[in-house]
Amino acid sequence: IGLIAPSGNASGQEEIRIAKENMEKYGFKVEIGKHIDAQKGYLAGTDEERAADVNDMFSRAEIRGIATFLGGYGCCRILPFLDYNLIRSHPKVLVGYSDITSFLLAIHQKTGLVTFHGSSGLTKVGDYARKHFRQTIMSSTRIGEVAKPPKASEETADRNNRLMTIV
Repeated sequence: IGLIAPSGNASGQEEIRIAKENMEKYGFKVEIGKHIDAQKGYLAGTDEERAADVNDMFSRAEIRGIATFLGGYGCCRILPFLDYNLIRSHPKVLVGYSDITSFLLAIHQKTGLVTFHGSSGLTKVGDYARKHFRQTIMSSTRIGEVAKPPKASEETADRNNRLMTIV
């Protein structure tokens, strides 16, 4: 899986190692994008550099999926620099969330590729999230019903991890 930073940059090499280790917990071999530790202001390099990492990961046959390092404003700025024909002809699993949504929607709209709103490299996830990620993205079986996240206590209302269906 390729790990890219299409928006915000890492605050240091330790964050990149943490994101890589988080993705390895899913069982992935992780390739880091060339510009993941670049910096232009709060972004991971110039718009062109960040787009180049996206295009590079889509072009590489050995990369079967792409995860984003983290969200953050700036992702929409790379959209004009993406090679949508390349992306369309080399479909891969693409996962991210937060401000990455503009990126996911643009890829879907321009290529028809199904994208996934889910864990980024720096997302702390537990067994529940890993199980459903694997079930959805790493399996060829039907997803079926998604189990509700574990509750902290039966006596209290859910404050975190509420499951909502959006159509």
